[in-house]
Amino acid sequence: MFSTSHDILLLTIAACVAAFTIFLCWGMFYLIAMTRNVFKIVKDIRRIIDKAEGILDAIKEKINSSASYLFLIGEGLKKIVEIAKAWHAKQDYRGDEEPIDAEAESEYSAKEKPRKVKVKEK
Repeated sequence: MFSTSHDILLLTIAACVAAFTIFLCWGMFYLIAMTRNVFKIVKDIRRIIDKAEGILDAIKEKINSSASYLFLIGEGLKKIVEIAKAWHAKQDYRGDEEPIDAEAESEYSAKEKPRKVKVKEK
């Protein structure tokens, strides 16, 4: 079968080439599998970033649309403060009565409370 050492050398080279080809195919398979996994991870990250970008755009749009109402809200609050000041000034103007003592009020029942009568002086 093998008549010379040259035949043994060729058989050894053929076996090495076959082993190298099998190793190269095995390595390429794992390289392709890793590349596929990296592609899936990148695709998932892009999807997450797109969702986050959509959420940020929605928040930005809400802020921009509500910014136009801030002036109206501010004017409304100013008007409420003016009304509260006017009401408070009106209460201060009527405030010639003595303040109510809560402890003294609680001692009397509703029927026993003495009535305070204002007398206008002329």
